[in-house]
Amino acid sequence: MLKKLNINFLTLNLVIITLGVFLFNIFDIVSIHMFNIEEITFLKNYSFGFKVLRELLLLIFVVYLIYKTFQEKSLYLLVILLVLFVFIQNNIFFLYAGIHFLFFYFFIFLFYKNIQSININSIIKIIFTVFLIHLFFQLIQFFYLQELKLIISNIFEKNHYYLNPQNLLRNVGIFNKPVSAAFFSFLVFYLSYYYLDGFKKHLLLFLVIMSIFLLKSGTGVISIIAIVYILFMVKYSKYKFWLLLLTIPLMFIVYVYLGDLTNRHDLFSRSFAVRIELIKSIYQNIGYGIFNFGESGNLVWKFKSLGLIEKDLLSSDSFYAMVLVNFGKILLLIYFLSYLLLMLYCFIIEEFKLLVLLSILFLFGFTLSITEVYGVSYLFALFIAYELKKGKVIENITHYRKS
Repeated sequence: MLKKLNINFLTLNLVIITLGVFLFNIFDIVSIHMFNIEEITFLKNYSFGFKVLRELLLLIFVVYLIYKTFQEKSLYLLVILLVLFVFIQNNIFFLYAGIHFLFFYFFIFLFYKNIQSININSIIKIIFTVFLIHLFFQLIQFFYLQELKLIISNIFEKNHYYLNPQNLLRNVGIFNKPVSAAFFSFLVFYLSYYYLDGFKKHLLLFLVIMSIFLLKSGTGVISIIAIVYILFMVKYSKYKFWLLLLTIPLMFIVYVYLGDLTNRHDLFSRSFAVRIELIKSIYQNIGYGIFNFGESGNLVWKFKSLGLIEKDLLSSDSFYAMVLVNFGKILLLIYFLSYLLLMLYCFIIEEFKLLVLLSILFLFGFTLSITEVYGVSYLFALFIAYELKKGKVIENITHYRKS
């Protein structure tokens, strides 16, 4: 049957991951409409079970990809990697949290090696379907705001820790956080812009922009302005010098009017400024080497909440702060400079599809753990691998090494 649908095992796994963006949040979505504390607790328990299942499926998928890529050498590779990571971190929970943080980069490499076996068009169609479901929930939250306020108040009287009402009132759709929802919307924006045409393209782009503004996400609004500006420079590349000169005035305008665009006039003081202070605090407490591998990231905080880890953790909700904790100051600097050089190189050789993807990740890295948004991060990895396979970056590097 899978052959009739033109879906092989690898593509099927990616379909499950894509649908998982919605399915693994379903208990959180349903519980929004529940009043009874026992029912909510019941759903929370099942939600936890689904998250454990999600991790197991993800781990199996990684092992499968490694085996498919390296065949009989895969066992040796897994042992070598495990020994290497154990040498860096001997606590099993920190170790797995650190490896989990790096899955995104493993996926880029493994997808690149197996890209011919993946039905990209099937994945894109399912991503669009999940986005429309997400937008549907956003619109429900937007139009039935007053009713949802009453429901949230009822929940919080009995269970104050369960749900953040502020996030829901920002129309988060099928996600728990506005910035995660915006991150997914940008993936859809990229796919709509480059893989659709005509009416469908313009309709999806309009819906994505509407979705981002419904979220009232500062990162989302800044990013949409930045990405549209980059696309504008790409389209009118002969004027790129003059367009680059407009960057500073544009940044100033965004700074002045961002509060009006998001209806959050304390955005800089309560969001961006807090994150900057957090990174400064972490920087003062972190060394130059890899001494805290696995001690920052979404998964390690889940381990902490379950009582599996006793050590005090450094709070960080920025990808760059997490890299700083996990890998130290030197590797953060190397990563940052290498990433900017890669973006510049893509701009020079006109590898614009890859540039847009890298720009989205770069911008969201300031306020989100971009490697750990379940499903969405790995779909970004897939399309980065796809553009690397089709584009000139790897080809040019290979040619340079041979010459």
